[in-house]
Amino acid sequence: MAEYLSFVAHHWGGYAVSEDATAWYLEPPDCSECPGIQGAKAPICSGVTVIIKELAQQIIGRHIRVEEVACQAVDAPHCKRAIYK
Repeated sequence: MAEYLSFVAHHWGGYAVSEDATAWYLEPPDCSECPGIQGAKAPICSGVTVIIKELAQQIIGRHIRVEEVACQAVDAPHCKRAIYK
């Protein structure tokens, strides 16, 4: 998984990658799905989340859970996706 996340961080426009005991996190410098949108009640950037999930599952060969845990449209500084371990 670390190699996949490194690939995403490098080739998808400078995503920040972090990790804790439960997940890896991907945070783009700018979101292409919700620029300028404000006041959403929940994260709305499902397209990139699905792409990350499907690519990761194909690469590692098992089901994984990916969720957007922060969204600029819900007043977060950046959108952020969790890839659960």
